Amino acid sequence: MIYLQCFSRRPVIRRSSKIDLKYYYFDSTELVWFNNKVQNVSAPISRSTSLGMLNSQSAKFMFVGMFQLLKPWELLSGRRIVDIGYLLQQYHTILQHSQKCTMGRMDFKREVRSGISSKLYFQCNTCDKKEFIVTNSPLTTNKRSLNEIAVWGSMSIGIGHSQCEELFAVLDIPFMAPKTFAKCTLSVKKVGNYYTINEIKKNGQVEKQLAIENGNVNADGTPYIHVICDGGWAKRSYGHGYSSSSGVAVIIGAETKKILFVGVRNKICSTCSYAKRNNVIVKKHVCALNFNGPSTSMEQDIIVDGFCESLSQHGIMYKYLIGEWRCML
Repeated sequence: MIYLQCFSRRPVIRRSSKIDLKYYYFDSTELVWFNNKVQNVSAPISRSTSLGMLNSQSAKFMFVGMFQLLKPWELLSGRRIVDIGYLLQQYHTILQHSQKCTMGRMDFKREVRSGISSKLYFQCNTCDKKEFIVTNSPLTTNKRSLNEIAVWGSMSIGIGHSQCEELFAVLDIPFMAPKTFAKCTLSVKKVGNYYTINEIKKNGQVEKQLAIENGNVNADGTPYIHVICDGGWAKRSYGHGYSSSSGVAVIIGAETKKILFVGVRNKICSTCSYAKRNNVIVKKHVCALNFNGPSTSMEQDIIVDGFCESLSQHGIMYKYLIGEWRCML
């Protein structure tokens, strides 16, 4: 397999029964991957060069005579995010090899990226022993990978894959592919939901204890509290333009100012909409569609759910509500 890589917008691809040749034109300098070696063109190749009659042996003779060997690391470009302590720990393992193979040298061979993490492969030029270094520990903070942490950070500040990709491009750091980003997003959502539910339960226990201490208990022994409600949707103008497809609302304990309930309503699901628009079978997914009423009633619907679940969720009653007219039940 022969690869010539350069900066042309459109590749010129020619194939024969014996070899595959893919190359890009850029003046008289091109990079080649041939026989597991990265090589540089010392002379330009004509666009009209006929390769249909070449076999692997003649091609090897022709190209090896024209190309000059490059160092593998000369193809590496840009920056990488590195866990410096973990990297040095692995590098110590490579240094130990020189104690056993005194005449050998561990040469860098290639990089394999996984999102924004990389695995660097080395091989001894004497005994052919292979080792690799990972730029980041597979499990980092809170047992999450670096890719998942990056996605978590993007969700925290309200940006997506395109914005992250642009930011990393300015930093000259290769970013993860959209599919990897989407996969990490699903994983992060599961973790986020788990911790959110636990925090909400803790908040309810604190509100319940304060209600009992303050004597806010009904005749049947059920503690009651004051709550603050608010919500919103993506597009509104207080009089027209109630066409938002998503809405959110929260119930907050008036005593602790902590969230006791949060809900989201969606009138569309992007996956279902895509399948319907393109007349294809809907693939298995977590459907976001959970509301089919008017946008103006999304907040009220969420808050009603919160009030109905107060006893089962926290063992308390929301007796008094503080909120805008849009949240009134």
